[in-house]
Amino acid sequence: MNNSCKQPEPPGEAEGCPSCKPRRGFREKCPHESDSAIYVTGELTGDDLAAYEAHMIECAICRHAVEQHRHVMSCLKSAPRIKVSHDLSPEI
Repeated sequence: MNNSCKQPEPPGEAEGCPSCKPRRGFREKCPHESDSAIYVTGELTGDDLAAYEAHMIECAICRHAVEQHRHVMSCLKSAPRIKVSHDLSPEI
């Protein structure tokens, strides 16, 4: 992995939104956390986009999830491209 790729620090305890529920032995989860990937890739639009951005103002868990997805996207973009010597389609 690229040495410049440093994963973002997770939020502290009890920094989620009011709908986040702590689970014993696990960090808090937010029901909106799964929207972070489509937010980062630009697939969240319109009212859904506005609602998620408003939600992130109060939810450190979702802000952290967005940071993590941005980090992964950045690392993938900076990874070296590998040239393949032949068409691998028949082997897949």
